[in-house]
Amino acid sequence: MQTYKTPHWTFYSANNELIYSDGKSIQLAARHNACLLALLEAKGEAVDYDTMLLKVWGTQFRDTNTIASVISELRKQINCGDPSLKYIVTIPKKGYRFNNFEEVETLQESISHPKKIQTENNLDFQIKASTTPKLKKPLNTIFSLKNTTLPILGSLLISAFFITDVYSFLSSKKLSLSALSYEKGIEYDFEVSRDKQTLIYTNEQKENSYLISKNITTGEKQVIKLEPGLVISSFALSMDGNQLAFIEQKDDSSCLYIARVSDSKIQLQDKKLITTCDKNSFLFSLEFSHSADAIFYAKGKNISDPYTISKHDLTTGLERNLTSPPTTGRGDYAPTLSPDGRKVAFVRDIFWERSSIWTLDLVSGETLKLFEFPNVIDKISWHNDEMIIFTHSNKLLSYSTVDDEIENIYEAESPLYMPNSVDGTIYLSAGSLFSSYLSKIKLDTLDVVKKEQSDYLEHTPTRILDDQSYYFLSNRSHKMGIWKSQGSSSQLIIDSDDLKDVTTLRDAGDMLLTTTPSKLIQIDKTTGSISVLKSDIPNIENYSYSEQSGKILYSKEVGESWYLESYNLKTQNKELLGVSGYTGHFFDDMIYLTEFREPGLWQYNPNTREKQLLIADFNSFFTDKWAVTQEYIFLLDKESLKVWNRQEDYKLVKNIQLTDAPKRISCGDNECIFDQYALGSTGIVSLVESD
Repeated sequence: MQTYKTPHWTFYSANNELIYSDGKSIQLAARHNACLLALLEAKGEAVDYDTMLLKVWGTQFRDTNTIASVISELRKQINCGDPSLKYIVTIPKKGYRFNNFEEVETLQESISHPKKIQTENNLDFQIKASTTPKLKKPLNTIFSLKNTTLPILGSLLISAFFITDVYSFLSSKKLSLSALSYEKGIEYDFEVSRDKQTLIYTNEQKENSYLISKNITTGEKQVIKLEPGLVISSFALSMDGNQLAFIEQKDDSSCLYIARVSDSKIQLQDKKLITTCDKNSFLFSLEFSHSADAIFYAKGKNISDPYTISKHDLTTGLERNLTSPPTTGRGDYAPTLSPDGRKVAFVRDIFWERSSIWTLDLVSGETLKLFEFPNVIDKISWHNDEMIIFTHSNKLLSYSTVDDEIENIYEAESPLYMPNSVDGTIYLSAGSLFSSYLSKIKLDTLDVVKKEQSDYLEHTPTRILDDQSYYFLSNRSHKMGIWKSQGSSSQLIIDSDDLKDVTTLRDAGDMLLTTTPSKLIQIDKTTGSISVLKSDIPNIENYSYSEQSGKILYSKEVGESWYLESYNLKTQNKELLGVSGYTGHFFDDMIYLTEFREPGLWQYNPNTREKQLLIADFNSFFTDKWAVTQEYIFLLDKESLKVWNRQEDYKLVKNIQLTDAPKRISCGDNECIFDQYALGSTGIVSLVESD
């Protein structure tokens, strides 16, 4: 890769990095990086629109306005706020070229021996891929389908399909949970001091939230009631336990603070603001450096831009991006510092449905991909310098960087979250984050009827058929299963560990459709047999199904943009539809869709290829959160259900306030049905040895 130097900045294309002459640096978005590289590689010659589209987006399904928007953003970054600088000039009706290329110094940058990048720690950045981890004692467990074992997803993909029996390699004795908190509500985010004396966590209830600091030995607690709308999270204690870093979130802004801790009590009145509180900017996953002179965290601007791992120097106040993730996912988060302080491990989200674990060596600058996992991981923690722990469902897992192996450390009766290893002791949040139930809305009156709530989870309903029957997911049988509801009775269709991690359900006539990451799965309604219809379809979990066409609709990432693609269940043919979109529904002969980076509900005519904006104030990243009927458009939004009338020029006719947060909606001819999620109950626990 080349490095390009101008009088005003140096561009490291391999790292998406622009370092200005005053020493400040920015991380370029992938599309800006590719655009600048394309212009520089042309060496002052014009780059036409088609070439730019192919080099930056890998497609020609774009118009010149898209290129113009990116060029405008790039100009702001490379012209350094100086109106006299014009590094990029427009060639009318043709494209763009880099101006004054004769002033550009081209430096050769070796891939195997990258040029030294001037950073806070003079780090060299290079990427190295590891081999596929070995899996200890492979067994067919929760991800193996009936009569079909799901294969490992790609050469680097670790599957939880082959997790060992309950087995502790941390000790020759078995492990058992010991409760540390007992309050009602959700206790998910927490931190434990290195001397294991102080536990800091939040307690979230329906009406109120509390910040709690507890002396683990004496049980004495400090309880601070939080003002409405304020969220305090992402705790990190310094090695000596005297400083607490945390994030305050309110009104779509995130602020990083540090407060003193003394005798297991937080001196919140003396908190110090570390970063500016920018609107629509999000910080989370804090981690102190061992010397407490810096903080690592994940940072992002909005849900459509990937998070990056950043390092904030508490001495100089300088912030530096350490990673440059692709745009096909949430990005990088959950940084955790190894016990020897040499490495930062972090999670990289892939297509919002699976994860990979990486390490950054703070001495050599080497970035290493350890493995991929077929589900989203919320947090990781170093147990020692050679072992990383994480959770999946009710299992605590470990990965050995030496043996390249995954093992199951512990299996609990309830889900486990947020593992944190402190000098050999493992702390977790345990319990159910939510309870769920079903509600209906009648299309003739728009009245909401709440179904009688049970003690079990009931969610992910299919559309209601003419005979008033529908299917849904529930753990009524103490396993996650598919149930059929008709009238006042419900019947179990199938319960299986194979269904433990499915989050979608569609009624497709004689069969039901569901998904696991990258796989479309069918379930026979009569026999309950399960089989894989199609593999290797990224983002397939964000799909819709059309009974009229017999097709499913989902989005496909093409050159960092999202386009709609259909899959015909009968012919098994895929078709890229040539229209940008992230979520969509077939209805009649039209496609209704939302975009990834632009709000609005759009209507697209596949025959005329015309695309029309219907509702400007409409935003959804999940197909399940909205639905189309003959008369209405429905959108689940926070704790409300919004309704637009299609017959009245898409006028908002109702905004129904709900008791709890809705997640998925499905509509038939006369009724829609949706699930709602209320707060469950979790607590902070530690894993201790037992005989």
